[in-house]
Amino acid sequence: MSAERLKQGWRRFWEERAARERRMIQIAAGVVALTVLYGGIYAPLAERRATLERRLPELRAQHRLAEAQVAEIERLRQRDGTDEAAALPLARRVESRAMARDLATHLVSISPLGEARVQVIAEGRPPADWIHWLIDLRGQGIALESLTLNLDEKTGHTRLRAVLAQRSGE
Repeated sequence: MSAERLKQGWRRFWEERAARERRMIQIAAGVVALTVLYGGIYAPLAERRATLERRLPELRAQHRLAEAQVAEIERLRQRDGTDEAAALPLARRVESRAMARDLATHLVSISPLGEARVQVIAEGRPPADWIHWLIDLRGQGIALESLTLNLDEKTGHTRLRAVLAQRSGE
């Protein structure tokens, strides 16, 4: 059925109705349209807005907390390594610096080798990531005693084995 035939059918239907009947159909169509607009558009939007207004104080509090945590993290990152962090066990300091560089999930193990030394085995990142991490550790008063890097040429990732020690006097 073409659009033109459909239009003619509706026109014929409309013209066959009395004026009073047409007016009732128009009123009914208006009521249906208003009901659809209210139920399908306005009511869901109003409900969503009310939900968001209820959640807004909680979301603002979460935002303030996140900002405070970011400020604290930045403050801790800017410290020079001669503060309370130096009092932490060496293995924890090594792991903490790995977390700061998003490397912690690639640490296979951190094994203590006495009071002031640890052996670290890690894998799954490019060599440059591990080198930057080791430089960062040096800045935190942690010395590199030995290092073995094995490169997987297919993936470009390395397996790292390092012995780290607390520098004397720190």
